[in-house]
Amino acid sequence: MQPIIQAQRNLADINNNTHMELVRNMVEARYKVTQAYTKAIREHLVKTTGSAPATVLQDEDEDDAKKGGER
Repeated sequence: MQPIIQAQRNLADINNNTHMELVRNMVEARYKVTQAYTKAIREHLVKTTGSAPATVLQDEDEDDAKKGGER
């Protein structure tokens, strides 16, 4: 393989790794913020009502975006 092509491939790999690290950091930060919001809401509910609702995990069979305008 020619040295220039190898150098371009190495640079592309470095750029991709850097980009993916930034994406991972962004997703991690958003996850932490969401967890903090959830905790704050639960604490507020406990203070105002004496209890917090149970966590409900919803399993969707269809993606809403795939449904189009159907309701």
